[in-house]
Amino acid sequence: MNRTVLWGIVIFQIILISASVYLYKKKNTPVNSKIEKRNIAILEQHKEKSFGIDVSRWQGNINWSKISRIHGKFPIDFVFIKATDGNNWTDPMFEKNWLGAGKAKILRGSYHYFKTNQDGASQAKRFIRIVRLQPNDLPPVLDIEEHPKGMTMAELKVELKEWLRIVESHYGIKPIVYSGDTFFSHFLTQEFSNYTLWIANYNAWVNEPKAHWHIWQFSKKGRVDGVQGDVDLNIFSGNLVDLVKLCKQY
Repeated sequence: MNRTVLWGIVIFQIILISASVYLYKKKNTPVNSKIEKRNIAILEQHKEKSFGIDVSRWQGNINWSKISRIHGKFPIDFVFIKATDGNNWTDPMFEKNWLGAGKAKILRGSYHYFKTNQDGASQAKRFIRIVRLQPNDLPPVLDIEEHPKGMTMAELKVELKEWLRIVESHYGIKPIVYSGDTFFSHFLTQEFSNYTLWIANYNAWVNEPKAHWHIWQFSKKGRVDGVQGDVDLNIFSGNLVDLVKLCKQY
């Protein structure tokens, strides 16, 4: 075995060990008490609304039979599950999570992470190949967080609209748009405010969702039985009856 191959093997092993250590720490780090207190206070303040989580491969193997409450107190009404990323990648846990949420009888939705160096049509087609909506599933979600790469912001908006158009036409239901509060406010408000909006804002001084937020992702450090480590927490602006109205009906 030559030295180049040997060094390649060593480097690969180091990467595997580093990844394992990172995932172990992520799953076993105790939640910060201040964060937990804020999470609980916000959930208490909005207990007439619907609560949910969103998951991806980063949550590892989820025990869906145990998924029921946030911080042991607040019922989970919905979950959004990562399906695809760009035009050539599928979350390896999507199928398992999708089926698990269905068996747990939690309202489920799927989301696509939009890559800003790829066109909207090819990304939409990837998502459509992977996700099969059933009656009472939540609308598809377009997750846009990145600044444009290789295109202008105006060109990016055209590609986002193309993804939304193709996906709505295919499923017969208008998608949800997800973004960070600052990114959405600075770049997307005018063209995309007529969509159901799912906005991420984790700022400690924000305790109330803004009027135009239909879903508020208020924390990325929640704890839920059945999930090892942190999970994102969300509040829907209405009750469960209102949430069901968003779902695909046929």
